[in-house]
Amino acid sequence: MQDANCGSMDIAQIFTPHLTAIARLMLSQLQSAKDAGHRVQKVVLIGGFSGSASLRQYLEGRLKELSVDFGHQVRLTRGMLPGEPEIAVAHGAVLRALDKEKGPDRITQSSYGFLRTEPYTEAMHPGMKPRIDKLDGERYIKNTIFWLIQKGQQLPFHAESSILAIHTFSTTEKQLLCEEILYVSDESTESHYRREHPKNRGHEEAGRIIADMTFLRDEGKIEPIEPEIGYGGKRHYRVEFDLVMIIDGRNLRYEARWPAGGGGEAVIGGNVNIAAAFRPGTN
Repeated sequence: MQDANCGSMDIAQIFTPHLTAIARLMLSQLQSAKDAGHRVQKVVLIGGFSGSASLRQYLEGRLKELSVDFGHQVRLTRGMLPGEPEIAVAHGAVLRALDKEKGPDRITQSSYGFLRTEPYTEAMHPGMKPRIDKLDGERYIKNTIFWLIQKGQQLPFHAESSILAIHTFSTTEKQLLCEEILYVSDESTESHYRREHPKNRGHEEAGRIIADMTFLRDEGKIEPIEPEIGYGGKRHYRVEFDLVMIIDGRNLRYEARWPAGGGGEAVIGGNVNIAAAFRPGTN
């Protein structure tokens, strides 16, 4: 077994990359602050490595160079006493939790949308082949995803958006059950494409609800629709309601509301935590 000898050159090769990486981060933050109009004059080191004499000496040298470029002095503060770095981190965490107005923007890293059967239009569905619904005789594109929230979008703390959901049922159906599926994707942003289309790559089911709309028929709130002459179709029921997505901080709630058109009451809903869709520290 050989003895491990470690000379000054070896030590330098081990620690120099760490020193330069820390200096690069510090200089980048100082430049960002300057670009934002802030005049920074002091740099405070915290954390376990902040007590390193080598680190302080290296950063002081880089700050002297930076001070010349900035036209004013930027220096390191005095060394902290034992326990002070931990206290500084704790104080910073509390202050950050109390005031996040200047924190990271609420930019979502994921898209959220609903599975839909959309009325076909050439402008919205170029190159797609529609299917004719056997009940109402209309042309539809089935199993598309409509991304109500798109990756890269800045979201307010509270927000609502909705789309119209349409379901048709034979008059012989015992129950009018409307299933709605919520999807999430870290890649997709474009709506109106079928679920398995490459534009919807990376989609995953995030939740689903089944809205029982049988009461609309039983209470006489909807009537059977007779097929129009020359258009095909059969006698059927048509159920329309708003499919609503509600953002509440880091929570996403989705609801089926009837009647459609705004102001309807929630028939059923579900919840999804979307904290992972934001950068750490986002309110």
